[in-house]
Amino acid sequence: MNGALRHIESSQLPRSLLRPGSWSSAVRSELSAVTGKGFRPFFVLAAVFAVAIVPLWLLVLHGTLRPALYLDATSWHAHEMVFGFVVAVIAGFLLTAVGNWTQRETAVGLPLLALAALWFSGRLAMGFSAVLPRSLVALADLAFLPALAVALGRPLVAARNRRNFVMLAILGALFVTNLRMHLEALGLAPVGSARRASLVSVGGDLRIAAPDG
Repeated sequence: MNGALRHIESSQLPRSLLRPGSWSSAVRSELSAVTGKGFRPFFVLAAVFAVAIVPLWLLVLHGTLRPALYLDATSWHAHEMVFGFVVAVIAGFLLTAVGNWTQRETAVGLPLLALAALWFSGRLAMGFSAVLPRSLVALADLAFLPALAVALGRPLVAARNRRNFVMLAILGALFVTNLRMHLEALGLAPVGSARRASLVSVGGDLRIAAPDG
């Protein structure tokens, strides 16, 4: 009787699930699909981050949540919208676009996962800055843009795609702006310098990215 039941139960299961290693191969297949192009993990991360940060900001605005951050609440929100949400979208776009422009891979598989983890570690560091060393928060948040620039720069240089070197300049301007914000938060730059740097960076990025004429 028990043998008959086992036979019926096993016959009702998909054959693929009964093969040894089928689960692990399925997981590897799904992971390979997600990490096959840069836009896949980063667009998902940007969407999830946006969904999470908006209600948090509303709670802060209404005084329900009073986070103890090393940036004031308004600066933290502005920083995370630019260097969290927008930079994730930029990363997803450029990691895919540069691969298409140069016909060379930027970051896929484990290197792409490492980049996504680096971006995520920056968000965690900024969110838990009250309980982390301030210098560690700055380093964790600043690490992503240089790593992204390296991932994009290698295929651009190898393919001699000078036309799109401008994208590296934009990433550099964003990094300098982020650095000034952290230096100000650490007391190593005059108050207000980060805001001026932001305006200069945005103006420079628009001038660089705008087509001639």
